[in-house]
Amino acid sequence: MAETPTPDQDPVVDKSLSVPLLVSTLVLMLTLVWAIYDEVWVMRPWKQYQADFVELYKAHLKKVKPQQAGREQEVKESSEYADLSAQVEEAEAAAAEEIAEIGRVVRFGVTPRMIVSRQAYQTLRSEIDAIRYQIETTSSESGKQSLQEDVDEIQQRDVEIELVLEDGSGGTETVTRKYAELETEFRRLQDRRAKLQAESARLTEPANALRRQRDAYLNEQLFGLTAAGVDGLINRMDNFGIDIKQIHLNDIDLVDRCESCHLGTREPVMIKASDMAGRAEFVSHPSPDLLDIHDPESFGCTPCHNGNGRATRSITKGHGRHKFWLWPLWEKENTEAGCHQCHAREIVTEHADVLSKGRNLFMNRGCWGCHRFEGFDSESDRLAAVQQQLRVMGDERAAIDKEQRFSLEQGDSAEDNDTAQAFYGRAEELQLRVSKLDAE
Repeated sequence: MAETPTPDQDPVVDKSLSVPLLVSTLVLMLTLVWAIYDEVWVMRPWKQYQADFVELYKAHLKKVKPQQAGREQEVKESSEYADLSAQVEEAEAAAAEEIAEIGRVVRFGVTPRMIVSRQAYQTLRSEIDAIRYQIETTSSESGKQSLQEDVDEIQQRDVEIELVLEDGSGGTETVTRKYAELETEFRRLQDRRAKLQAESARLTEPANALRRQRDAYLNEQLFGLTAAGVDGLINRMDNFGIDIKQIHLNDIDLVDRCESCHLGTREPVMIKASDMAGRAEFVSHPSPDLLDIHDPESFGCTPCHNGNGRATRSITKGHGRHKFWLWPLWEKENTEAGCHQCHAREIVTEHADVLSKGRNLFMNRGCWGCHRFEGFDSESDRLAAVQQQLRVMGDERAAIDKEQRFSLEQGDSAEDNDTAQAFYGRAEELQLRVSKLDAE
């Protein structure tokens, strides 16, 4: 009898897989935990920055509000503010009667009369439009003629409507109008209402101008926002969205996300590091006036400050201070170096005192005698450029002369006339190029 074959060992049957499965499960769990940690925390540190900013800024605003409220009350009790308020009230009182009369006429006379006229006009117009559509879709000339007669009949139809009196007294009148008359009446009432509203705006302008003057005086004396303005900022912080704050300049395809962390840069309240628990990344821009002429929405951040505006994963990458980024953030003492990128030809640059002082020293101390300063002496720069161009053209002319002599020599020693003429033609062509270079 043949021997019974011994089956191979089956690892599923003969061995336990609990240990490998347990190890694999632990590895997968650790990988998942790391992936979540990397996604939520490591790759998005700006989320914590924004949460911290909201908390610290709200606390600062709540401290600022009583100060601003007290200062606002003090200003409002001053004689200057009281005089301006009195002028506002006087201007309002002087125009109040006429404005009220205009409002009454518009509300109870012109507008209701215009609405009724428009409804009657639109009713007739809808009938006419329906018949005109039938005229366009009818192929029979007699049918079109009959439909056109219907349109004429509607346009000549007398429509009796009840209209309020235009003076706003509340009385009514019953009038009969045709289609064209209804349209004319509606257009006239539209114009009348527009003129009355414009007259009302003209009458309120003196009071509005004085009110703006009074508000401007209040803002000048407060050196910041009013208490109501601070309340608005607190409400904005209550509804603050934790997300990437991005500036995108389409013209140059620039993306800056600097304000995802530097959230206080453009806040209307001046913020110092001491106001934000020492967090210097949340402070206001040191020169708010500079932002008025260099709006970040139009200029971005990195064109002036350098750094990697797209990076948000770490301070090192965002500031570009590593070997893989060519334009690291300017150091604090060299911040104004960014101004020189666009203002190189200026002697004095506004809002850049250090840069202007450096240029003044460079010029007055004679540094330019040994050290080159691009843009300092534009005439010498142009002269050097022309001289370089002349050298290039001289080298090109010498090369053409050499090739021309070679062509003439080859033509003189050619074995047949056709070959000789080809070389002579090439020599003439080169002579024309020489003449052009000489002219230049």
